[in-house]
Amino acid sequence: MSAPSKAFEIGYFVYIPGRYVVCLHVSLNSKGLKKPGILASIFNVFAEFEIPVVSVKMPAPKPGENAELSVFADLTGRRGVLRKIVDKIRSLEFVEKVEPIKPLFKGFAVDTTYTRLTLAGGRVIVFREPTYEGLIKGFRKRFGAIAKELLYYIGFEAGRKMYNVYSKMVEEAGGGLNELLAFWREVFRHTGFGAIEHVEISYLTKTAIIRVQDSFECRLFKETGKFESHGIRGFIAGFMSSLFKTKVRVEETKCIAKGDPYCEFIVYGT
Repeated sequence: MSAPSKAFEIGYFVYIPGRYVVCLHVSLNSKGLKKPGILASIFNVFAEFEIPVVSVKMPAPKPGENAELSVFADLTGRRGVLRKIVDKIRSLEFVEKVEPIKPLFKGFAVDTTYTRLTLAGGRVIVFREPTYEGLIKGFRKRFGAIAKELLYYIGFEAGRKMYNVYSKMVEEAGGGLNELLAFWREVFRHTGFGAIEHVEISYLTKTAIIRVQDSFECRLFKETGKFESHGIRGFIAGFMSSLFKTKVRVEETKCIAKGDPYCEFIVYGT
């Protein structure tokens, strides 16, 4: 039985209508995270002034680099204590910088420090569902059947590139095929494509069974009652062809657009 679907809210902002939310961007010396209690000491400052912290964002720091912390606090009716909070946090050991960032408008606070998003060290872009729905459905509406083929081959090249990059990263970390597949599943999930729930692979016969829960592509076409995976099917084909070192054929045998609980793909080596 699959685990219940649960979303992770990304983005360095908080929106609470009607409240005055402020972001404090805190930079910690690289030695600071090795000191037990350093984060607790920061949050204790907010507790001292009876200011609720409504959200915290913290990217994983690289070795030897400062740790960056975005703390979103509700200062509704208490704006006057902001300077005191900043000064007190700034005085803490290992804290190198504290930058208060006022909300763009009431209720909407954003950490404007960052200029790009990364995942596992590689740059990423994010499309919200209305955007990628417009791209995929608009593409298919305009170009018809050929759009499905193009989505497949775009996905194929992306999947092949994913394998080349991921396999190198895993190899450098001392991992093998099991670690590569685990890493692929996690990046697939973290980038919003869906959740690879079940994988059966035979390197001897060059075959595989792959299940994807909540495919971002197929959920756009639940009204059609047809197999609708073309881009994701291409991703899987590109990745698996590189893994098996041979051409593969990928067939979608179950699809959420047809009412199935998940999308299932059968991979055949050719």
